[in-house]
Amino acid sequence: MKFKLCDGVTIEHIEGQNILITKNGDVAVFNETAGYALNIMLNDHADVDVAIQKLSARFSVSLKTAREDVEVFLNACTEKELLAVI
Repeated sequence: MKFKLCDGVTIEHIEGQNILITKNGDVAVFNETAGYALNIMLNDHADVDVAIQKLSARFSVSLKTAREDVEVFLNACTEKELLAVI
């Protein structure tokens, strides 16, 4: 499964923080691991499984933990209409 930013949503990197900003000004701040996974999915056009594998390797966490964390993040972002499945 692959994701894209919803229309009108941008990513900003401000003072070490990763922030999704909607066209109406709402913001969502996320941590380094979520930012890393999102970068892989958006900039590398990779699917979720690739992002999970790279996240697991980069941060030395199990694939299970990486998958759980990514799924929680993606569910929150899709519910808030920040990300959409493509």
